[in-house]
Amino acid sequence: MTYKNKLVYFFQNLLVSLIAPAISLYYGLKNGNKSQQKIVLFIFFLFYGATLHMDVENDGHRHLEAVRNFYPEMSFRLFINSSLKILVFQESGVGSDDIYKHVVSYLSGNIIGYPPIFFVIVAGVYGFFFINSIYEIFDRPLFNRYLPLMAVGFLFIMHKNVEGVNTVRTWTAMWILLFGVIKFLKYKNNKYLIFIALTPLVHFSYIVFIVPVLAGLFIKRKPNLALAAFLLSMVFSGFNPNKGLSNRFGGQEIIKERIENYSIDKQSTANERWANINKKKEQRLYKSMQSFGLQSYAFVFIIFIMYFFVIRIYNPSNLFVYFFTLGTTIHAFSNFTWFITEVAGRSRVIGEMFILISLFLILRDTAVYFRKKEFKWGLNIYLILMIPFAIWNTSRWFDHPSLFSFIMPGLVIINPEMNFSLKQALRFLIPF
Repeated sequence: MTYKNKLVYFFQNLLVSLIAPAISLYYGLKNGNKSQQKIVLFIFFLFYGATLHMDVENDGHRHLEAVRNFYPEMSFRLFINSSLKILVFQESGVGSDDIYKHVVSYLSGNIIGYPPIFFVIVAGVYGFFFINSIYEIFDRPLFNRYLPLMAVGFLFIMHKNVEGVNTVRTWTAMWILLFGVIKFLKYKNNKYLIFIALTPLVHFSYIVFIVPVLAGLFIKRKPNLALAAFLLSMVFSGFNPNKGLSNRFGGQEIIKERIENYSIDKQSTANERWANINKKKEQRLYKSMQSFGLQSYAFVFIIFIMYFFVIRIYNPSNLFVYFFTLGTTIHAFSNFTWFITEVAGRSRVIGEMFILISLFLILRDTAVYFRKKEFKWGLNIYLILMIPFAIWNTSRWFDHPSLFSFIMPGLVIINPEMNFSLKQALRFLIPF
């Protein structure tokens, strides 16, 4: 498609989506080529952001209130001065301390003068990198459409999907990171490293996550080193260096504050987590099992399965080895940083995304699943362990999308008071 044709197709589907986004999405995905599919998905993200349902306690509501409270009256001079402070690791003194959110907030709350468009812009950025990352992985027809391959593809898409828009920064930065890494490893073009470098501008914590990513890229041909680091991280224990880190960066206000906020004094044990689960009798079984963290054990298990029954036996593609090494390295980093809960948790998710990519590639490109019974049994056990997490993540997906993301979104754009989520609609129709 030429640029002009893409533009015409975009506005045609934009107009249709004002009335029936679900119809536009369905026919665009069913009948469109790759470019057209990306366009209709991007439009869906825009309307998702325009109709996003936010409870008072959600991150999204807090972000939107900050736009309304700080930015409509902010002068351009104050915006520039606060932006410069953020870039030299100082508190801005007003609004956000992340440059990405700061710029989007000023654009929507001041330049455009309509705060709700904040989430349209955020959803557009998130959707662009999400869609293009997905299409880089699912870049060819799947001829082996057997259940495990479909299940792994589903886990990858649902691990951090459209619901991540609500957090604004964290998972937007992750998809930008994934996009840069995937493009770099597939096409071996250094220009894609720019996207990796940009992630700290979206969320400050990614200045830390870049370290294991670059380490994984450096040793991408050496999965043995990655596994050795992972084994070492599993037995890692030592003193909590919270205070030392905080004091060392005392001159940089943002760094000091976030280390203190992210750190913990001790790591909760499995018994403590299980005790907390037992206190919540009203929770459904899959939520209780997810809280116990079965998926964490599942990913450790599949790392060893892929190493011993794929890498050590077969000669897998370089791309598989690269993603496996990268995911394992980042997972090791997560284990080493157990004392900084937010860093450990977010880096674990990033590592799991790369592990899922490597698992999808090996199932898509080879018949190893059918040839090696040890791998087959290991994969089946992994998928069983992931069932509570998959159900929980699917359930969470219904929390934020509005029913009007799929039908008549213009009604909610005009009158936000009538908005309600898909989960609320389902509970009204089917009490459960």
